[in-house]
Amino acid sequence: PAPVRDHLGHQLQGFYAAILAEAQPQRHLDLIAQFNAALMAQGDAFASQFRDGLLAALPGLRAFAMSLVVDSSRAEDLVQETLVKAWANQHRFRPGSNLMAWLITILRNQFYTECRKRK
Repeated sequence: PAPVRDHLGHQLQGFYAAILAEAQPQRHLDLIAQFNAALMAQGDAFASQFRDGLLAALPGLRAFAMSLVVDSSRAEDLVQETLVKAWANQHRFRPGSNLMAWLITILRNQFYTECRKRK
């Protein structure tokens, strides 16, 4: 029914708004700082834009991970693994395409892989 749908919608909006408003975990910021140090050594302009895109995508990635696993520590691990895989495969990303969609796909596939391993 519509009232139940509306109530659940408001509850979910509040939950995700709280996740998006939280400060980013230090270990994610440290990981991106390590990426940045590698960038400075290379002097690559594309990689710098890629890093900025990763930083901008962090809140959305965390919210999506929380929707998949509910456990915050597992969600943080999923996001961290996504960042590492994205960085390692940035040569496969096509500039001008949707970075957030690409990252969400990596995160979702990592989640599926973990589910298969548990079985």
